[in-house]
Amino acid sequence: MLLKIIIPTLFIVIIIFLIFRPVCVPLSDEDLKRFDPPIETRTDKTFYLKTFQKRENQWYQCKTWISRKFFF
Repeated sequence: MLLKIIIPTLFIVIIIFLIFRPVCVPLSDEDLKRFDPPIETRTDKTFYLKTFQKRENQWYQCKTWISRKFFF
């Protein structure tokens, strides 16, 4: 009986985790030049993460998997 509750719940949690996992894409120098206001001053956020992140001197645009898949 307990397995009938645990397995579907676990499945739902895994699906939610996969759908909302972050996917980050590096931004080119050309992309960076087109930002207005400059990327350093942007404070855009998705559900739980900053959209623009700088890691190891490289800027990335981060979105959830579902957002990237369906809303470019």
